[in-house]
Amino acid sequence: MATPSAAARKKLQRKFRLRGFTLKVDALEEAAAFLARFPDAEDDALDLLLDELDKEPRGGGGRCGVSGGHQRALGAAGGGFVRRATVPLRSNQESIPADYSSMEKLEIKQPYTGIGIRLARDKYFSKPAFDTVMTEDDNCEITSIQSLIGCTGRRWIMGVISQLEERQFYLEDLTGAVNTCGFPPLEDREASLSMLMGLDFFGGGVIAAEETVRLSTLEKKAMNDMFVILSDVWLDSSEFGKLGPSKALPRCTLPKYLTEELQKHIPNAIFVSNPCRVKFYTQEIVFFQQDLLYRMRRSCLIPPTTEETSDPFEHLVATIIHQSHLCPLPLTVQPIIWNYDHCLRLYPTPHTIVLGDKSE
Repeated sequence: MATPSAAARKKLQRKFRLRGFTLKVDALEEAAAFLARFPDAEDDALDLLLDELDKEPRGGGGRCGVSGGHQRALGAAGGGFVRRATVPLRSNQESIPADYSSMEKLEIKQPYTGIGIRLARDKYFSKPAFDTVMTEDDNCEITSIQSLIGCTGRRWIMGVISQLEERQFYLEDLTGAVNTCGFPPLEDREASLSMLMGLDFFGGGVIAAEETVRLSTLEKKAMNDMFVILSDVWLDSSEFGKLGPSKALPRCTLPKYLTEELQKHIPNAIFVSNPCRVKFYTQEIVFFQQDLLYRMRRSCLIPPTTEETSDPFEHLVATIIHQSHLCPLPLTVQPIIWNYDHCLRLYPTPHTIVLGDKSE
């Protein structure tokens, strides 16, 4: 079997990534050998091959897709396949006071720094490029806690809530801690995507502009497509829904021996992790089954204001999207597998979040 050229390998890998596949070396050679049989119609042959692969059922915690014309209309990604966005940390951030142990952990630094970068792009929190006359209400540039010493007037800082001593909570950043807090502002999804240069967090690499346009066109034609969502459904007993290897988040897919009987009756059923992400053409939907409202209210430090709304669920939604995280709770309340914490992050903000919450 002839070894495919570098250009052919690159073309194949790009095409397969756009459909949600990752090619190993042997699969790449097989695909190249298949295309070599159609020298005058390689593109058509490749589209047909990908369409057939899209029709194959893919279960477990991996990626799965449903064919829609020449392009996958629906894709689901389990926890292990969500792209991790690694934020580079500056060297001067390593010199953290020993007393502030929570900020010494990389799993805290990464999401903290990520939100800080997002905040720096916000027009109200970014420093003007030119010296202009601005009031305190016009500009809210972030100041580190360490820089507050000797300052007068009102200052804005960003940090995480820490309990550094019993019954006393602080807002802590990389340099110190204070005892006043609030939410970071939202960033529009389109603004986030423009900074990511088309990066697909479903693991498909960089999505070309023409591919996005084609998906958008197909999406407009799918006006009659719908999702039917059932939450808190017990198949045969309440114990079935409690099955799983751990209470930590994210939770992996159910073991095959628990699902194989149902799979016989519903061959195309797909069992994914909790949470999971579904991509419908250009739209991103996050599904999360968790009694989140109850836990958040139990862990509430400061009662939410009722000026805008008294609906606790609206306060819950505002909390998770402002924090860009599905479960911003202490580890003592909700354990998290830190190697997969990025699967719980909501950045860029998805189009839809479906919370399977049993609270009323």
